[in-house]
Amino acid sequence: MKIIDVIIKSYCYIAKNSGIRNLDAAISAANVLLTFNSSSLIIYIIGLCIKVTSINIFYNGSVWPLVILVMIIGGVVYIISLRTLERAYLNKRGYSRILNTRVPKVLGIIIVFVHYFLSIGVFFYSLYTLPQLPK
Repeated sequence: MKIIDVIIKSYCYIAKNSGIRNLDAAISAANVLLTFNSSSLIIYIIGLCIKVTSINIFYNGSVWPLVILVMIIGGVVYIISLRTLERAYLNKRGYSRILNTRVPKVLGIIIVFVHYFLSIGVFFYSLYTLPQLPK
């Protein structure tokens, strides 16, 4: 059983529709937080590279180039991960795999809340690794 299957099944418990719409809503909700996770990793690596090499190509006295960089990275990761998840789960084989995945309902709801708070926390921590404005 894959970890992504468990996460998608957990988000299916939160979505209120039935059938394929339930799975589509679960994929959309999980994709937002998986985008936070992927963007956090990329931003953390960029922040470490900027600090180690002391090259501030995105920083010239304003924070806007870094904000634009974060938005572009997030948008690209969101589109790629959404297409990948839809291709994997919105077909007959993926739908039956999710239906056959067994996760207790209480554990699924706990997984959703823990995944939500961890994703947001790690994202803001990765933003902390980017260069700070001089004082």
